Amino acid sequence: MGESKKTTKCKLCIVSFIVSLVVCFAGIGVISRIVNKVITGHGLDYYTTFEGFQFNYIGALVMIIIMFLVLIIAPLIHYLDPIIKEEKDFKKKYEIQDR
Repeated sequence: MGESKKTTKCKLCIVSFIVSLVVCFAGIGVISRIVNKVITGHGLDYYTTFEGFQFNYIGALVMIIIMFLVLIIAPLIHYLDPIIKEEKDFKKKYEIQDR
């Protein structure tokens, strides 16, 4: 009985891994298309998304860059927050004054 659960879990992992690879390659394709349009001088041309919104390629490229910056900066803030809190608690406990 334990073997069937393990193989089912493994199959789900493999399927989810394959799906995530396909999504990553699709994202890389979209980003390369956007960069190509901006480089060739069509950055201000409009295109319509699946939802019906109109974007230009430069705006989409800026949104993608901001998204990657957020994905880089957010874990750093999450990592540094406990360190800063510990330092404040230490200074408060031992009554250390900042200069």
